Amino acid sequence: VYTTGNHKVYLNGELINDSSYLQGSLTIGSALMRMGEIDHCCIIDPTSPQYYKGDMDEIRIWHAARTQQEIQNTMSTQLSGSESGLVYYAKMDEGTGQTFADSSGGGNNGTIGHNTSVANTDPVWITYEPYDRNTQGDYVI
Repeated sequence: VYTTGNHKVYLNGELINDSSYLQGSLTIGSALMRMGEIDHCCIIDPTSPQYYKGDMDEIRIWHAARTQQEIQNTMSTQLSGSESGLVYYAKMDEGTGQTFADSSGGGNNGTIGHNTSVANTDPVWITYEPYDRNTQGDYVI
């Protein structure tokens, strides 16, 4: 969660980092966004990015800062994609291929790995049985 001069990082609805961050404000633009690359905000050496080692299921980006309670209230619920303030929503339920859809209607589909060509270093789709959600099984990369 980013507000001018401060950012908070939540993991599974729990605050794990709350610190000042004086890099200006975030803007909506056309720049490439890399999910899973841990950049200067969260690591000790800002010149050497690290990569997330784990699974991801659903990526949500909101136009406004959300409170911890708002995050916790919807984190185990699949959204419709038309919620007020939602600017990006990847359900990541495809299960195959190199892309995943932006379910917010914004058309900002994601790519697994560096491009749409398959590489042996790309993340893989796995079947995931969520503990708080429906029983259909989601896919996580």
